[in-house]
Amino acid sequence: MKQLIFLFSILALVSSCGGGGGMKGTSNLETEMDSISYSVGRFFTGQFQDLGMDVNAAELGQGLEDVAMDAATISEEDGLAMMNTFQQTLMMRQGAPFTDEDPAPFSVDSISYVIGADFARNMKEFGISLSSNAFFQGAKDQLDDAESMVGDKEDALMQSLTDVITKQQEAEAKVAAEASIAEGIAFIEEKAAEADVMSTPTGLHYKVIKEGTGKMPTATDRVSVHYHGMLIDGTVFDSSVNRGEPAEFGLNEVIAGWTEGVALMKEGAKYQFYIPYDLAYGLQGSPAIPGGSTLIFDVELLEVK
Repeated sequence: MKQLIFLFSILALVSSCGGGGGMKGTSNLETEMDSISYSVGRFFTGQFQDLGMDVNAAELGQGLEDVAMDAATISEEDGLAMMNTFQQTLMMRQGAPFTDEDPAPFSVDSISYVIGADFARNMKEFGISLSSNAFFQGAKDQLDDAESMVGDKEDALMQSLTDVITKQQEAEAKVAAEASIAEGIAFIEEKAAEADVMSTPTGLHYKVIKEGTGKMPTATDRVSVHYHGMLIDGTVFDSSVNRGEPAEFGLNEVIAGWTEGVALMKEGAKYQFYIPYDLAYGLQGSPAIPGGSTLIFDVELLEVK
């Protein structure tokens, strides 16, 4: 299932291969993008072979080409519905391969086309245009068990594509988070001007509400705490206090601002932390926390385990 998860993570960013589509393939890989496209075609097809599916290489490549030419024969909405059904089927099977006795309950030709089209749409969002001929050739060579045209460079080429996508995602996340970052900087500057607020060299700021008298934890200790987490506008995103049950975890298992801040405390202490985004959830944020957010935490250290 690890490989399958990786396949769908690329789609979200990411035999009986009969006729179809008029794909011609290529005997030359002239550019790095040709080589990447070829490697991706082989990779996709290998994933489906692991599932016992004879993906239609021609339809896979045709879906990619049609989206590039704005000529897709299956709409994005219909394709998404088919992909959801496809993924749900695979999840229910828990990775068990399809067989002649237990075949796939959908058209392999159609799902091959949709996957090629869906991948192309995702790549378009990153300004990446793959070569449909090289992509098809890679898929066909994988099915035919032919020697790879890129030799042992497939993993490196796939990583190159992943790196391009990651850099663009980070750039987009930074732009989206600029307002939150600016608000956080202003908030931290206001707090830093308060007489009872202290700071560390990393940029963590904190206020001592109550000092403790017990043990101090190290970064590798487990601790029991009560906490109340807020955005700087007062929105509560997580609270053990509200749940009525302390939390326990290793200090090396949490965000950097927590690891550093709680290590300053003694058992029985209660601090308020002001944690800038780069010591919290970064530019990406989390489901409950916008990217670039500065966070406020009320933390009471109950016990060092």
